[in-house]
Amino acid sequence: MMPRSGAPGRRRRRYPNLGSPGGPWMVERLRVLIADDEPDVREALAELLAHAPGLEIVGLAADAAEAIDLARAHRPDVALLDVRMPRGGGPRAAREILRRLPTVRIVALSAYGDAGSVLGMLRAGAVGYLPKGSPAEQLLAVLREADGTPGPAELDGWGARFRDEERRAMEDRRWARRIRGTIARGGPAIAYQPIVDLATGGPLGFEALARFPGTPSAPAAWFGAAARVGLLVELELAAVRRALSRLDDLPDDLFLALNASPQTVRAPTFTDTLRNASHPARVVVELTERAEGRDLGAVAGALEELRSEGVRVAIDDLASDRGAFDALALLRPDLVKLDISLVRGIDADPVRGTLVSALASLATAMGAGVIAEGIETAAELRALRGLGVPLGQGFLLGRPRPLRAWVSGRAPAPPAARSPGPAPAQSTGAAGSPGPDPARSTGAAGSPGPAPAPPASVARAAGTVSSGFTRYQARSILPSSSIRNEERRTPTTFFP
Repeated sequence: MMPRSGAPGRRRRRYPNLGSPGGPWMVERLRVLIADDEPDVREALAELLAHAPGLEIVGLAADAAEAIDLARAHRPDVALLDVRMPRGGGPRAAREILRRLPTVRIVALSAYGDAGSVLGMLRAGAVGYLPKGSPAEQLLAVLREADGTPGPAELDGWGARFRDEERRAMEDRRWARRIRGTIARGGPAIAYQPIVDLATGGPLGFEALARFPGTPSAPAAWFGAAARVGLLVELELAAVRRALSRLDDLPDDLFLALNASPQTVRAPTFTDTLRNASHPARVVVELTERAEGRDLGAVAGALEELRSEGVRVAIDDLASDRGAFDALALLRPDLVKLDISLVRGIDADPVRGTLVSALASLATAMGAGVIAEGIETAAELRALRGLGVPLGQGFLLGRPRPLRAWVSGRAPAPPAARSPGPAPAQSTGAAGSPGPDPARSTGAAGSPGPAPAPPASVARAAGTVSSGFTRYQARSILPSSSIRNEERRTPTTFFP
């Protein structure tokens, strides 16, 4: 435990020259007094500062009176004072210390919700403030910058900054309550958007998208707030569990893509949730953010464990950044999604088309299927098909909708769609049944089964999809003007 006493007076320590001419030089150690009524806070601050170069702890106080006595005895350079400690609080300690030792610099140590007390300390002579729980870098910066005498304008600026931080903290507390309430109610609503074979118009799977009250940008706001308040993993898990609860309502040859951040993928509860799903082999984990360094290695390890259960992996928003290539190399995804910035207006931008063609070729060579995300016009669709991109997703192909809109009744046609003409016959197995699913086809004792055939969703692309998709014409997912019979290519398999 840090002692509450020390020899008064200033100490100097000689530090070696760091490369500048002139040999060794003298550096004063910044002497710091810490005063807080919470023992854990005192000890944590002392432990942190004890290992910081150029700093020296001269005393620890539990209340205002003890802080005044220790300051008088040890003459610190900086006093870090809790604003609400007993026996007068930080304002009293600040006034008394400065009355006796006007060269001491006072820094207010506050918990969120202490705006009035902090402003009182600034008026009492504090030259800065620090919220409890601040990262070490911020603490050290505040202490080392605690010099000079603030004028009225500086005090007003500090007060305004503190009030801004206090408002942000209050807003985060409101977000935390809303997020916890959503989790307690079983998670956010889920909308399902089709991922389509661009050769046939047939759906291969659906992406589950969380939906919250508010504007279309609400999901970004909710997940951003969850990350700030430490609830990102819990909120994403709630969304994943809700989406998985409808997996059995999809035809058994369609996959379900679930969004997850690297933090969530690394969580053991996420692995357990997917392992306990009714059909893990029909699940695709779509990594929504880039992980770096050791985090990327940890994510790769967690995904390998899921792959042993049959789960597939997708990388979202693939572009030409370094992080994307690192993720491709280490994660070896089964699917990659081209970033919407590459897809938007690709029909009128040859450079963008060249980049998409190169990225798609790279992904295919690595054994990954390629999905163009954000397709909104027939011209973009034609350009992507011309570049050999096999899969697509976007408002042109199908907007996110509740699952009942896809499962019961005819799927709503996209705005640009027109009634398709007769579709060419598709080959099927005996008695019109679809061929085996290559993702799960095995022979006896787990040995490889027959040669892979296209997924049943593609084999039935021109007909009525059964297994719950009542009267759903898969081909009608694309405008008839976008896919002419003479342009049809070989259907795309689930994964290359």
